[in-house]
Amino acid sequence: MKGLLLAVSLAVLIDISVAVEVCGSKGRGCIEGQALCVDGKCVCQPPNTWGDGAFGCYAPNTVAAQVSSDPKLQNFNNESINFPYPCRYLATHLLTELRNQDNLQVGTCEIMIHSFNAKYRGKFFLHGFDVALNIRYTSGGTVKLSSRHYGIAKSGVYTFKNQGTVGEFYQNGPWGNDDIDYNDYINNVHVTVSKDESNNQLLYQAERCGLRISFVPYDVQDRRAQLSIPGLSIAINTDNHPKWMSKGEVMALAPKDQNGDLFADTVITGFSVEESVFIRAFENEYVQNMPLDDKGKCYATHKAFMKCTRPELRQAIKNCFWMMKKSRFIFCMDKSQSSRKILKLFATCMKVWCATTPCSKAQDLIVKAGCDTIRDIPQVTAFMKGEMCPPVPV
Repeated sequence: MKGLLLAVSLAVLIDISVAVEVCGSKGRGCIEGQALCVDGKCVCQPPNTWGDGAFGCYAPNTVAAQVSSDPKLQNFNNESINFPYPCRYLATHLLTELRNQDNLQVGTCEIMIHSFNAKYRGKFFLHGFDVALNIRYTSGGTVKLSSRHYGIAKSGVYTFKNQGTVGEFYQNGPWGNDDIDYNDYINNVHVTVSKDESNNQLLYQAERCGLRISFVPYDVQDRRAQLSIPGLSIAINTDNHPKWMSKGEVMALAPKDQNGDLFADTVITGFSVEESVFIRAFENEYVQNMPLDDKGKCYATHKAFMKCTRPELRQAIKNCFWMMKKSRFIFCMDKSQSSRKILKLFATCMKVWCATTPCSKAQDLIVKAGCDTIRDIPQVTAFMKGEMCPPVPV
């Protein structure tokens, strides 16, 4: 556990056209070693008996949360919801039992996982994740490991960047250049970060803590033709008796049968499930320190939300939420990889309803981007006509 260098420079993996074979009409590849192509579908194979064989396969004693690109958020109850959120958020926070090779408890593991989304063209996608891990031995020893992992793919070439800090439980960074791989050979406790080149995945594993994370970057060139489904999988072994923490802050809700909630349990009165999840994300005070330059606009949007009363928020979401969902409009507003312009527009629209900002401010941003005449999106026409603006006092 010396402070060795941890692949801080971009590390090119492998061309997916060589690594993954197509299965079925959707053009996806099965996870090698975990699933087989059966009648055009990727089917998980024992001992991993459930899951999507093109994205994540899991053992019966495992619960999993997933974030797939577009993006969709799946909680630990296997419920999935659209999640058009281009910022950083707390995915999960839990405490598990640390078990040795004889399955005896020798300590505990506190785990915090943040993930962050980004934008390419008009689509939001999972860009990376942060892990803070605190291993506490019953004998008195403590091991703290913090790291950030993110990446992107282009034309089947996958690149990852990893940063790590040993000796600190940093949920929000900063991260250094330490190698966070940890080996306790006496208790067979290992923490590893590795590349699964066959499946174009980055793997974070702390098996004795009951944790396995797999991450596949989004391919900005192949996009829908990408063979390996992009996104993040967080798998927790229930034999490690997880205790779920920060229930009011995590986005991947804990299992209902383990004192967790369903999405419906967290619905805000007057809003849909999807709207409630989106509001929950922006109202929580997550630290916005993603690798891209959208963090300032994420903070500004959070502040716009905090100006709203619940009645005002209902009107704001009704008239502004579409801006974060219409991919052609998002691409029109900003053709770069940044989410800054669409977030600026959305935050301005929120302040139209929740502060004293005139609706013309938001309309002017749309005109400036040349998106006021975009076709086949009725909300654009209605918004520019003032039909989705507060009534003008007489």
